Order: sequence, then C-alpha cells, then structure tokens
Amino acid sequence: MDLQQNTSPAVWRFQNSTSPTSLMRLFPLLARPQRLPLLFSKISLRHIHKMSRKPPQLPPSFTTTPSAILSQTSSLISSTAALEDALSSTLTPSTATFSNLLTPMLNDDHAVSKQTLIIRLFSSVSEDKDLRDASRTAEEMLLKANSEALMRRDIAALVKAVYEKHQNGGEKLEEEDAYTLFKTHRAYQNTGAGIEDDDVREQYKAAVQERNEVLVAARKTISESDEGIFFTREQLNGVPTSILDAMKTNDDGHLKATFKKGHMISIMKHATSARTRKAYNIAKESRFPENVIRLERAVELRNSTARMLGFKTHAELKMQDKMAKSVESVMEMLNKLRTELKPLADEEMMTLFDSKKAYIRDNGTDEDGEDMKRLNAWDWAFYARILEKERYSVDSLLISEYFEVNHSLEGMLKIFEEIFGMVFIPTDAPVWQKDVTVYEAWNAEDQGGEFLGYLYLDLYAREGKYAGAHSSLIQPGFVTSENTRHYPSSSLITSLLHTPSQPTLLLHSELKTMFHELGHAIHKLVTHTNHQHGCARDFVEIPSILLENWIWVPSVLQRLGKHYSYLSSEYLTFWNAKNEGERPGEVLPEKLAQDIARTKHVNGAHAMLYQVFLALFDLTIHNAGEGGAVDTTRLWNESKTEIMGLGRVDSIGQASFAHPFRAYDAAYFTYALSKVYATDVWVSHFKADPMDKTTGLRYRELVLQPGGSQPELKSLSNFLGREPNDRAYYGEVTSTPGTKSGYHDKIYRISYSLNAPVSS
Repeated sequence: MDLQQNTSPAVWRFQNSTSPTSLMRLFPLLARPQRLPLLFSKISLRHIHKMSRKPPQLPPSFTTTPSAILSQTSSLISSTAALEDALSSTLTPSTATFSNLLTPMLNDDHAVSKQTLIIRLFSSVSEDKDLRDASRTAEEMLLKANSEALMRRDIAALVKAVYEKHQNGGEKLEEEDAYTLFKTHRAYQNTGAGIEDDDVREQYKAAVQERNEVLVAARKTISESDEGIFFTREQLNGVPTSILDAMKTNDDGHLKATFKKGHMISIMKHATSARTRKAYNIAKESRFPENVIRLERAVELRNSTARMLGFKTHAELKMQDKMAKSVESVMEMLNKLRTELKPLADEEMMTLFDSKKAYIRDNGTDEDGEDMKRLNAWDWAFYARILEKERYSVDSLLISEYFEVNHSLEGMLKIFEEIFGMVFIPTDAPVWQKDVTVYEAWNAEDQGGEFLGYLYLDLYAREGKYAGAHSSLIQPGFVTSENTRHYPSSSLITSLLHTPSQPTLLLHSELKTMFHELGHAIHKLVTHTNHQHGCARDFVEIPSILLENWIWVPSVLQRLGKHYSYLSSEYLTFWNAKNEGERPGEVLPEKLAQDIARTKHVNGAHAMLYQVFLALFDLTIHNAGEGGAVDTTRLWNESKTEIMGLGRVDSIGQASFAHPFRAYDAAYFTYALSKVYATDVWVSHFKADPMDKTTGLRYRELVLQPGGSQPELKSLSNFLGREPNDRAYYGEVTSTPGTKSGYHDKIYRISYSLNAPVSS
C-alpha cells in the first residue's frame, strides 16, 4: 500500500547540531544502551545519509485512555453514518458515479482506518487491562456498525448502479478503481443488503451481532490466558536451564510451565520424561472448554447467515473472495495432499518410532502400557530433535547460540534490503510499550530513495499480550483526498521469553517464524496502491511462506549466525559463567549451516498433513448444510487420529485453535495452498540464486506492490509467466536425504518445467 508520491526532498534534520539530545535522535540506539553492541552493525554510510532525510509523515501516536477509545470509536461510527446519509439523500442510481459515490466513501474508509487499526491493536499488545477491554468493546462497536452499514439498501442500490454502468461501458475507470468497485459491490451483495424480506433481515442482523459477540469473547479468552501446569524441577529434566530459571514458582517450589510457545517448544522437545510431556500436552489440549460452545455456536450462526444470503454454507460464501474457485476444488487439493503424502508420512513415522525404541533401549522410559508401544503426539518433537542430532548432526540448542534475536533481526532486515531494494533506519518514535523498537523504511537510492513507512518490532512476552506471532497493520497506505500519500505502518509482534540480563536466543524454528512474520510486515510496507485493500486470504500467506526458504540457505544462515558471546562484553561474561572450555567460533560454522539445510524437508510430509488436518477440520465445520449441527470435539479427535496416524488421546484442542475465531474461518487451507504455491515461486525463480536482486525487485513489483488492487492470481501468474501449480512442491518435499524406502525415487521424481501444464 505504497505510492511513491509527494515525497519530500532530502532535508538535513539536525544540520550542525551536536547536542546530546540531537545525537540521541540521530542515533536512537544511544538511548538504548543494552543495544549498543549492534550500533555499528546497524549504521552504514548509506544509513547515515538516509538519516539526514526527514520522513514526509510523522509516526502515529499511541497515547490514549479507555474512555477516549470509546468516545473516538463512537465519533467515527457517527461520521461514517452521516456521510452515507448525505450520499443517499443527494444521489440517485441515475446520478451516482464512482467519483461522487465511491470516492467519498473510500476517503472516509481511509481516514477511519488510520484510527481504528490502532484502536484494535491495543487488545492484543497493551499492558493495561482496561485499555485492552476498551479496545475489544470498540471492536464490537465497529463490527456492529460495519455490518449495519453493509446492509443499507440505499447505499447498496447506488453502488449497484455504478457497477452496472461500468459493466455496460457507461463509465470508464482505471484498473484499480474498477476492481475496487467490483469488490465493493460484492461486499454489499454478500453481507445482507440484498435480503428483501424484512423479517429475514432482522434475523440476519441479530445473528451477525451474536456471532460477533461470541467471537470477541473467544478471542479474549485465548489472548488473556496465562494458564500453565506445575512441575518439579526433576520432572522437567532436560529442559534448558535458562528456561527453567525464568519460570515462576508456587509456594511448594514447583515451576509453572505456561502454554506460551517458548515453554511449549522447550518442554516438548527436551523434557526427557514422557509422562511430563504427556501431562503437558493433555493440559494444553484441555484448555478453554467455554470456547467449544462458542465455536459451535459461531459455526451454527455462520452457516445460518450464509443460507439467508443464498449460499449453501458459510464455506461457499467465504470462497467468493478467494483465489480458490470453490469449496470442492479446495477439498480436492487437500485430499490430494493427504493421499500423495501418506506413504512418505508413514515412512517418517516409522523412522521416528525406530528412534523412540532405540532411545528407550539405551535410556529407559517412565512410559507404560500402550503409550510405550506406539508413537504419540507428545513424542513427535522430542524424537524429531534426537533424529536431527544423531542423523544430521543438528543440535538445536547449540544452533540457537548463534542466533541472538537483535543481531538476527538486523541480518534479516539487511537481506530484505538487498533483495527488495529497501533501507531500514532505526528511529525514535512513540510506541505502545517501552521495549518496542521502530524503523523508518525507505526505498534504496537506486530505487528512487522514497519513504515507504514505519516498521514496529514488539518481540517479548508480557502479561495480557496475545501469545501468537503475527503481523498487524497499524496504519494503511493510500492516496488522500488532497492527492497526497499517506504512508503505512506495519509491525512484527512475537512473544519471545526474555530475561533482561541474558541474551535472547532463537531456535531455528523461531528464526523461521521471524522471517515469516517479517514477510507480512514488509508486504504491507511495499504495497503500492491508491486505495487500501485487503488481500485474498489464500494469497496473503504466500509471500511470507516464500521467505521461509531463505533460512535454509547455508550462506544466509552464516550471515545471520554470530555467536552471542561476540556481541558484547556482558554476553561474553554470561557465556563464561555458564561454560567451560574453548569459546566457540564467532561465525556459524559452514558445516553446521549445511547440516541445518539438509533437514529442510525432514518430517515435511508429517508437517503438511498437520496443516491438512486443521484445514479439513475448519472447512468441514463451515460446510455443514442446513440442520447439520457439528460435534466439533468428535470431528477434531477422529480427524486428527485418522490423518496424523498418532496414538489417540481425546481432547478439546479445537477450543484453543485460534484461527477460526479470527479471520481464517473456512480459510485455514490457505497455509497448505500457500506452501504449495510459494514452493513453485521459490523453485522456479529464487532457488538458484536467492540473493539475486533483479529477481527480487521483479517479484516486489509484480507480486507485492499490487497487493489486493487486482486479482491475486493475476499477480502470481504475471510473475511466473503461467498459473502456479503443485509440481515443484511434490518434487521438493520428497527429496529428503536419507529416506529408507526410496519412495521419492518413484512417481514424484518430477522433472520440473516452468511451462508445464497447470495441475492444481
């Protein structure tokens, strides 16, 4: 959502001032002593030159109160309603045009979104519970107002008239305006404006309102949770000491293992006690029983409102704004993945079960009964780690010592700079929490040097913060009513476990998550459109999943990897206190980088089948016909056992499956589809030379910059020179080294052709 327009010329921000305050502003790292070791790695001559330029737009403010949020929200809702009333009273279907109807509506949408995106952000990041609660109340108000606005027959009739005039050749529009008109018309038709019967309209409004309330309550339950399970230190044997030392304790001295990702990964990968892993897994999958009721009610309401709109199911309704053509085509794609990957997944499972048997033979186990005779859900991560260490010489804890979070992030941004022609400058700006850091994003000089927007990094876990890693748009990019550019602000938000006196080290899987979420944030910054657009849900993950490939490239890993003891004298002291013997080398060893790369597709079939399981669960519950009440607990457990093939332990895991409560209802399949299409892009254009700037800039121009301003399949096809297909994916995932059966030498050894016919 960026348009290179109205960019101020270079202006010396500080001219001849050398006061401490000016230096702090010019070099904001000086105001953060804990990050001084990174100062000179951050600032190059190019950065210093760039920092002499003043952004044409100030960063947003996050200073507010709960009452101000509610007052502001009410005012915004009222102003939009007043605009629509004015349009309805002054225009008729014969006089309405894009410029006198859509343009003022879009300008209002832009102005409102600048404020509401920040209002909604507080619910997931604020330390202040009252602010979080006000944010959620505001969200309910906005959802209700948006639903009512989209049900206005008067505005819908005007939009329909403009759309039909354009379709009949009566009003010529630029391509983006035409597509915006198409999406606006579709939105009114698919959200209630077309319901003629007044009684049905009232039923629809009531159902949508109840659905929104149910979803907000479910999201709050997940976001606010600080649940955990207590263990003795002995029961957590094998878990890294740094994790144990940071855990809270109860009066009995037991350690609290929360269900946040840092604790979950550490326990499931490293706890040597199978009983501990089992207890933790069962407790994690037993949370939020109230959300089971909420999910089933939300599904019932979604499917019933879809039928009121003339669709068979909610899933059919949701496909209207996707790249996928139909529910049936998505089901076909998911079932193909399930069928084709099953033999390889079975082989992966046999390999891990062999690893389990060998481990038990050599070390014993506290398992008993059937658990010892099979591979269970709580076994997978533990024995996968052992397999990687023994077969591929990959020690996840040793590797993490080379990926201190701040240094790794700087390396990631540098890679984005090289590939996409960007520059990131650390800056001092208002933030919602003191640990948040901010960057200015600019085009590189050879790309014009224009300002792009602001990037916010909120990395560490805290009470009340949503635990999942994600990227939020803070302000959109668009062209204003004065024909000037408003620049976007985006964010990377994670919940890493952090102890101020220690380095925060990333596991390789966390490094992958960082690349993924930064991919979302960068996409928001480089999108280049006149209006703000949401992308199709089954497109939006493709750019981020594509970027995950870079953390499997040995040369990239070596660029990112620097042993933390070389980053500061404090970190060296910390390492010396924890270790004896020779200090590791400064740079990630080449062999270790190559060993990591060899594990890229290890257990890849199992990982994809897990995505298929979640996608089929989501699609099935939202594709129930009339009278088809869904027992989500039964479906969850039966599907998981059937698809994953692990020992069955019934749970209510669907209650903590956050995506159907957010914007991924009937759309979780996007992760599987995006993996397939992203692999196509990677293999056909980036794999041979991941750092090729020409390819990166072409990808930025053809795929990232259009955003949702045109059909997303068109963007992908423009870049690929054809429609995307699944050939590269099956060729990649079956290329795992060291498989025993030679499975990948069979039907799926595909000679990949850029011009091959489309197969999915």
